[in-house]
Amino acid sequence: MADPSTTHSIPSSLANYELDKSHPLTPTHALVVHLPTPLNTHSPSKIEDLTPRLHSLFSPTLGITDGALLSAHKVSNLSPPPPVKYKIAKRNHIGTHLALLDVQGHEIGEWKLPILRHDGGKGQLLFPSGVPGVDEGVKESLKLKYVESTANSGEVTMGSHHGQGKRKLEAFVKNGVVYLWEVDADRHGEGPHKRSLFKVIQDEENARSTKREVASYAQRSTREREGLLVLDGKEVDEIVAVFTLVAMLEASEHFL
Repeated sequence: MADPSTTHSIPSSLANYELDKSHPLTPTHALVVHLPTPLNTHSPSKIEDLTPRLHSLFSPTLGITDGALLSAHKVSNLSPPPPVKYKIAKRNHIGTHLALLDVQGHEIGEWKLPILRHDGGKGQLLFPSGVPGVDEGVKESLKLKYVESTANSGEVTMGSHHGQGKRKLEAFVKNGVVYLWEVDADRHGEGPHKRSLFKVIQDEENARSTKREVASYAQRSTREREGLLVLDGKEVDEIVAVFTLVAMLEASEHFL
């Protein structure tokens, strides 16, 4: 019997998967994400662990609220500050090459986005073998595919424009499972800017696919360089959720 939760590649056509409401997001981790400063390649930005305060930063009914974002910002500026979990370093000025660093400054992940985009809008994440959260002994390569989905028809075209009635998606595959970062289509510049990470659940026996929310990210506006990420560590590896999020936001900032 085929595993109903797996697939093997990013589909050429992404349908509007039905949300699996029987498994609402139940986060186990919370992190405040400081995005790299534009044109700054000297000082890595920080991603700090706010998991001990998770209960006050996420509401099962409201998700990440304005109050939660303000609270996360205040906690991040306390003395002493919350513990640093990861660092993000820019390897070039235009934001197409990032490195994920551990607390000691060792590179544990790399992201590159081709400037000319000849490969149909795919970026690549590389994790060396032995990195926690990545298959042991395997150099994991995640292909990130930037796509645009028309909400009405479910048709997908490669591209970078936000058209009316459309929502931005970023798809990647980890261990044969397709994940989708999706922009909250209900926000148009007012209130928190939100994105959700969904895990595609494929039930081949019943020829049915659904999506399950496994992480949520919000920042106070599209201009902010700081946001709050909550995720379910049982459904997605923390390191993968963090780095795909940062890579997506950097790509959106410069190209999409």
